[in-house]
Amino acid sequence: MKTDKKMQKQIDWHSGFAGFLEICLHDYEDVIEIEKEHHLTVEPPKIDFIVIKKDANIVIDNAFGRMFKRWNILEYKNPNDSLNIDVLWKCIGYVGLYKAYGKSVNAIPQEELTISIFRHRYPSKLMTQLKQSGYTIESPFFGIYYIKGLVDIPVQIVVSKELDDEAFAALRVMAKQTDTTDIVEFIGQARELTESRLKQAADNIFQISASINKKLFNELRKEDTMCQALREIMAPEIEESYNEGRTEGRVALIKDMLRLGSTPQDISKLSGIPLEFILEIYESMNDFDL
Repeated sequence: MKTDKKMQKQIDWHSGFAGFLEICLHDYEDVIEIEKEHHLTVEPPKIDFIVIKKDANIVIDNAFGRMFKRWNILEYKNPNDSLNIDVLWKCIGYVGLYKAYGKSVNAIPQEELTISIFRHRYPSKLMTQLKQSGYTIESPFFGIYYIKGLVDIPVQIVVSKELDDEAFAALRVMAKQTDTTDIVEFIGQARELTESRLKQAADNIFQISASINKKLFNELRKEDTMCQALREIMAPEIEESYNEGRTEGRVALIKDMLRLGSTPQDISKLSGIPLEFILEIYESMNDFDL
């Protein structure tokens, strides 16, 4: 149990969610800006993510983005986090501070703000409490819940487990006991990525998914087609990071491939990295790493 808690603390959930945003919104990269861990003041508290539409007239054409206005505050709750009424009001408070700390008076108009909270499971206790308090819950799309009447700012809760669009596979795989279908779907999406930063985003997601779904990924190792697909995704990024001297990312990618059942010889052949370098990493990995 202690080992599981230690592993959970080491998982960089926000990097995974950042990867999801990069991939899911990359069609709009010219007209939006994503800020990670935006500090509200010199010291914490801080907002998880802000999606700023550079052109207010652009419509983000996916389930969670359709509500977006100019400034969109996003809070990501990993599968181990709770979402209760106080967490909800904390997010609302952050938005209030964000508006209040604009560069000038009303530089960020209230009517141009939205709040989105992402969570894997449906927060049934919170939703029941909100309904009992007289607030209205609307669900225009699967997995999307608008909270009406709480504040005069659009608020939505996004339940990733319920999202049925294939585009959200990147978000759904970052949960324990994820569906094999989602992994297959995400692998297919990742294989289509050509930009280096998007490949890195996909790898961040893979690292999280593999670390919390070891049993499932062990099963996937036995499927030659699946394992080969994963190798093809990771190998170019490993080679690039090796050539550019990005040690930390390179080692993480090699470890991922080893966990997925690739041999040091396979990785060397696919990526062109000297076998001796890969063997050093392999020998340094203990049973917990594997």
